Amino acid sequence: MVVISYRTNTVTLADIIDPFNVKYMNTIQSGQPLIFIRNPESTESLTGGDQAFITVGSSNDSIELINITDPYNPALAGLTGAGLISTIYGVTGVDTIQIGSSHYTLALTFNSEMSPIIEITDSGIKQVYVMLPIPLQ
Repeated sequence: MVVISYRTNTVTLADIIDPFNVKYMNTIQSGQPLIFIRNPESTESLTGGDQAFITVGSSNDSIELINITDPYNPALAGLTGAGLISTIYGVTGVDTIQIGSSHYTLALTFNSEMSPIIEITDSGIKQVYVMLPIPLQ
């Protein structure tokens, strides 16, 4: 499965097992229960056990983790950075990595003032570290 989006308030899930017969499965949009997608800049997919997720970095200063194990019934699994107390500004890229049994999302912000590291756990997501830029010498 792939996740497709380009600066709309949606992400689209597609099955590309047969690349000559792409099957669009579902479109997840802002306004669905607890979904806050706004102009996604970057998406990543990941699996954990028997669960499938997408991480969406949006221009509304948020990173959302959406459970797509059932692609026809997506559910918000975690949210960070949204709201008036956001510490994540202008997410332009996300990437997911696995270290041991732990999953993390690395986020890049548009002005590179900071790069948050988000831990993905069974209970959702939490910001664990912020990498500040290293000044050029």
